[in-house]
Amino acid sequence: MDQISSFITNYMPFLLNADRYKVVETMETAANGGDSVVVFVSDGLHFRFIKERDQLFLDLRPPTSQKEKDWYSIDLVYRLLTGERLGTSILSPEYAEFVRTRLLDIERKFGPDEWPQTEQDLRGIQRKRSKEMFG
Repeated sequence: MDQISSFITNYMPFLLNADRYKVVETMETAANGGDSVVVFVSDGLHFRFIKERDQLFLDLRPPTSQKEKDWYSIDLVYRLLTGERLGTSILSPEYAEFVRTRLLDIERKFGPDEWPQTEQDLRGIQRKRSKEMFG
């Protein structure tokens, strides 16, 4: 959990605004050297940070959904909004800066008015990424 906390403190401190974001789930296991999960929620977006095998990942989900399938990795969201592929889903300072600077755009895409189209677009990007990775 320390790795997630450190990353958030250094690169995404806006999530520490208790008036806007709440931690609703934390989990830590001894598996793979200490995997962990932290979920932040706001009225506009849900953030799930995952530490797995000493690598960090970030998934986003609309606040209106509780479905597991509605979590989308940051690389897919980045590609949706920029049209660019960074080639990795591992959370980086570049992805953190993207979230910080494009948060309102992301929240709009994950909001109730745009979510149906956003979901279709993200699923298409997922399929495209799978073909790029596995042929």
